[in-house]
Amino acid sequence: MKICFLSGAHIDTVCRLNAPAIAGSSNPGTVSSWPGGAGLNTASTAARLGIDASLVGPIGDDASGRLLVETLQARNINSGLQIISDKRTGNYTSIIASNGDLVIAVADLRINDLVTADWLVAAGGELLNNADGWFISSNLDADTLGQLIERAENRQIYAATISPAKTLRLLPVLTRLDLLFTNLKEARALLQIDDVSATDAALRLMDFGVKSGTISNGPQAVCWWNKGKVATTDVPPAPTVKDVTGAGDALAATMLAALAGNFSFADAVNCAIRASALTISVATPTFEEITWQMLEN
Repeated sequence: MKICFLSGAHIDTVCRLNAPAIAGSSNPGTVSSWPGGAGLNTASTAARLGIDASLVGPIGDDASGRLLVETLQARNINSGLQIISDKRTGNYTSIIASNGDLVIAVADLRINDLVTADWLVAAGGELLNNADGWFISSNLDADTLGQLIERAENRQIYAATISPAKTLRLLPVLTRLDLLFTNLKEARALLQIDDVSATDAALRLMDFGVKSGTISNGPQAVCWWNKGKVATTDVPPAPTVKDVTGAGDALAATMLAALAGNFSFADAVNCAIRASALTISVATPTFEEITWQMLEN
């Protein structure tokens, strides 16, 4: 199966604290950088699990952009990355607590604001035309998302909410989504209801016309819906948590690969939960050694 991932490639800078954070003060820790972004992370795991993945998005004419191009080549992802002159490649800087939880993050993704549906279609070319499905996210603005949906024809449309601050961008296209990946905080922002439960959120998203989806909630059960059914799947305790960044991307990628392999939706969710656990056990946003044998056993 061919899936084209639209935008979501940048550099992750991770600041890891050695001890509990002290607000308003200098905190000792370590700083690391590597290629990341929801599109890249998801495409990387999907490609490792057998999806014919491509990625279309903007990069700057800088060292970070060149690193992203090299990363796609190394991970067997077809590249539709295009340079926007005089702009910096996007950067996501996170501060990670000593227990692996996210403290706060800053996303400098201004380069994405210059991307339109026309730009993506031109940059993607045959990668978009030949794809069976498109993976979109709220990193793109509402107008761009709407115009892309108009051009999608009968392709499968998968979407990720990315963050509470951006999730409402997906609201106008919910009725066209075949599969939505979100978490409870982002689902609440999307529905504009602060205290809705995961199960009620799933029911409401079904009412909006979203055909299927998952709602994660950290170590709590994953709520999912498909073909009019809502269910939950427990998340086993994670033996090791180094960094929660990329957990949702791993879940989405594994769901896509499992469903492409004709897994039942429930079995796909189980495999996706295992993939997320593997991802948070390492410091990087993807688990490079992931295999189906790890996920099915």
